[in-house]
Amino acid sequence: KIDNSNTVKLKEQLDYSNIAKLNAVGLDFIVSPPLRHETPISTILKPVMLIENDLIKANCSQAAFKAFEQVIKLEPMFPFSYYYAGTCLKKMGVSDWKSYIDSAHKILVITTEIAGHNINHDQALKDILENYK
Repeated sequence: KIDNSNTVKLKEQLDYSNIAKLNAVGLDFIVSPPLRHETPISTILKPVMLIENDLIKANCSQAAFKAFEQVIKLEPMFPFSYYYAGTCLKKMGVSDWKSYIDSAHKILVITTEIAGHNINHDQALKDILENYK
């Protein structure tokens, strides 16, 4: 029997290589005003995300959850939509939070193995392992 695990892992890394470069709001790099840089993901998430003391947080509003769902439909391989939806649902006491966290976890296990991935992937995976598993 042939072991295809290396082939599968390589294909996953190739499939997720662009996603791994994105930060938690969907940007692959940040510019300073007056320059602007946006991606389709960041355009959706920007209005519902808060940056406080270099920490990126979701505001956990109904609008935020709709934005997470919109990004999940647009780019289902982007882990942070699942991550923030799950963390917000747990804070609100909604039982479905675990399915979102599980989806984020599955993706982050892949993206954190890709060279050059954004550090936000490590941070979210660490948070999941420490607080949601």
